[in-house]
Amino acid sequence: MAEDIIQVLVTPKLSFNLALQDDWKTQADIPQQVLRTAFLRRFPLDFNADNLNFQPATPTAGLGGRAVFKISAQNVDDDRVLLLILSELEKSFKVRLRESIEAAKSEILSCSMSFQEVVDEMRKKQDKQTSGLIDEIRSLKDHLQTTQKRLFLLEQEKEQMRKSMAAIEGQNSLLRGEVEDQRKQNGEAMQQMRAMEGVLHDVIGSKGPHNHAPPIIQQLQDQNRALEARITAIGEWIRTGTELVKAPTYPDLSHLRDPSQESGRRRR
Repeated sequence: MAEDIIQVLVTPKLSFNLALQDDWKTQADIPQQVLRTAFLRRFPLDFNADNLNFQPATPTAGLGGRAVFKISAQNVDDDRVLLLILSELEKSFKVRLRESIEAAKSEILSCSMSFQEVVDEMRKKQDKQTSGLIDEIRSLKDHLQTTQKRLFLLEQEKEQMRKSMAAIEGQNSLLRGEVEDQRKQNGEAMQQMRAMEGVLHDVIGSKGPHNHAPPIIQQLQDQNRALEARITAIGEWIRTGTELVKAPTYPDLSHLRDPSQESGRRRR
């Protein structure tokens, strides 16, 4: 069942609706507190309405449709009642505005503190990242300097190796020429040794097997041994020269001697 509503008219432009109760028979039966509560619902804000009184224009009239009430206030003239309502309403607006401002201030302070905490946290993270980046950059600089030093040393070693290879090529060319000369000398020495052996056999055959060898034979035998030593030295020299050609670096050749000098030293 729909609730019965009456319109309470206070002034031609000020009215409010009121839900009827079953125990109300006339306009005078409506309690003042109910009228005050219904009157306050008409405004966006509550204000102090305890001193307001609503007097029905026709107290004995029934309830239906519209009811006219006269509004008054204690110790206030009738022509200043609306001004009192506006003043109370203004006070409520000021209180609400003050509360809103305080709430906004509190929220702003809270947000400011939260924002400051966020800023501090971000600054700490940024400082940590910056410190890490500085350390990493320093490490990269050190690594770059070390790499540059290594490259410089490698370039120097490369230049030294190039010079060494050039010197080795020159030494190898000289050594190949000397080896070729020694081969020729070795061939001539072999021919001389064969000729000496033939002469030795002829001399031994003419003197007989029981004769002692003359001094010339002893000299030829010494020359034969010297030639054999020279040939051995030449073979050793050739082998060393071959290893020198195959070696990656230029070895110390101070221990090598000229076979001719060695054979001359042995003759002496």
